[in-house]
Amino acid sequence: MMSITEITLYNVLRKKFGEEETSQLVEFIKAEVKNEVDNKTNILLTKDDKIDIVDRINKSKLETIVWIVGTGVLQFILSILAKKFL
Repeated sequence: MMSITEITLYNVLRKKFGEEETSQLVEFIKAEVKNEVDNKTNILLTKDDKIDIVDRINKSKLETIVWIVGTGVLQFILSILAKKFL
């Protein structure tokens, strides 16, 4: 990845465009890069988001286990009742 400092960019562009235009162009580029970084940062998960996701996953696991155990217990009870009445 190629990187360039603000001063290097300014010096290269100043030779072609002059000081006023170069200064405006460099400020514009800085603002655009900052906006792009801010936009990408908003997409990333924060630590709180990750904790929330883990909590929801754990809750879903627990609910699934409770459902499976409940279904097994109900099946067992129904099989006992079926043997008594048949």
